[in-house]
Amino acid sequence: MFKKILVPVNMQHKAVAARILKQVDQLAEIFDAEVHVTTVMPGYGMPLVATYFPADAQREARKDMAANLKKLVRMNMNNRATTSVSVGRRSERILTAARRRNSDLLIIGCSKKSRNGDLLLGSCGTKLATLSPCSVLTLNLTRDGRKA
Repeated sequence: MFKKILVPVNMQHKAVAARILKQVDQLAEIFDAEVHVTTVMPGYGMPLVATYFPADAQREARKDMAANLKKLVRMNMNNRATTSVSVGRRSERILTAARRRNSDLLIIGCSKKSRNGDLLLGSCGTKLATLSPCSVLTLNLTRDGRKA
């Protein structure tokens, strides 16, 4: 059914990302799908901010994040998955990746975000769910009432 799955992960929350990747690995096996895992680094935004960092700081940070992402994927997925790191606004970069890769499924995680236990998407997840060029699957990462 789905052949090209895109999975954005937040490298600041590696434990959550690992849980997502383990579930995606099972789905990819069922669908015999190729998986691409991506993460997005924030950019400097304003030139004034960039002047406070060495010229190659962003390139080195991106290289380090790419290595960490590949390691995370290797540790949590049996299926082979490709990886990428981009820089900019998360939702924009993920939607661009979905279009460029002709993804037919975007998988994102959600967890308990409200006091009454409702599962809510954050601002990025909401944008992805409403603007995605393909189907979106949200994985419930909350178990037994605990926050992911």
